[in-house]
Amino acid sequence: MRYIVTILGYPRTGTNYLLCFIRKYFPNFNVNFEIYNPVKCFMNEDYLQEMLDDFKLAPNITNENKLVSLAHSYPIHFINQLKDIGKEDVLIYKIFPEHLPPHKVEKLLNISDLVIVNQRNILDTYISLEKAKNLLHKNVPNPWIKVNTSNLKIIFKEDNFRLEREKYKSWYEKNLEYLHKKNIPFVRLNYEDFHELNILEKQKFLQGIWLKYLPPDFTVLEERDSEMLEKQDTSKSYEEKIFNYEEVKGYFI
Repeated sequence: MRYIVTILGYPRTGTNYLLCFIRKYFPNFNVNFEIYNPVKCFMNEDYLQEMLDDFKLAPNITNENKLVSLAHSYPIHFINQLKDIGKEDVLIYKIFPEHLPPHKVEKLLNISDLVIVNQRNILDTYISLEKAKNLLHKNVPNPWIKVNTSNLKIIFKEDNFRLEREKYKSWYEKNLEYLHKKNIPFVRLNYEDFHELNILEKQKFLQGIWLKYLPPDFTVLEERDSEMLEKQDTSKSYEEKIFNYEEVKGYFI
């Protein structure tokens, strides 16, 4: 039997780091990223050609668009197919609010053997999002990963922050309610707490989760030659992150 682990996340909450960490240290995991991204399917490239071969679509559609089309049209079939063709025992991927409509998200949660609810302080999430968006406007390719944003500052716009906070709150509240209602196994992972741990402590923390919800054989630790990510923002204070800090510091007290 093979298992599906879903990371219920939000942009800039550390899901890329978490997945890269799992890919590096847990060889029984078929690690995928944003497979339901509306622009590009970020799946495990080891199985990309097999997925394309298994689905027959119009030959004039590019491979990249085929995967996006398939993932969005048949999300359950897509994830099950990816699970079946993989050599690993556990398929893991992440899902964000903009990926799929709520009823399709619920269907994916319903077939998950475990859901990791990955969260981060909404203030830091918002600031990190704004930094990435600013880089996009400057035509920086893929500012979501491997770009040091420590020296960047944003203008903290209160209306934008409140909208983002409401979207964040709604996304997690509705899905947590669904997880409780359907008795779907889930654990909560806090970005700040996880990043306080050293490498060994992170390994043990995750291993403890796997041991509770997955067969013992799946929790093997074995370091692989796989890339790890560094934190993109190492600035220490909100004054270093925000131009108009004095105007909005009430949010940070």
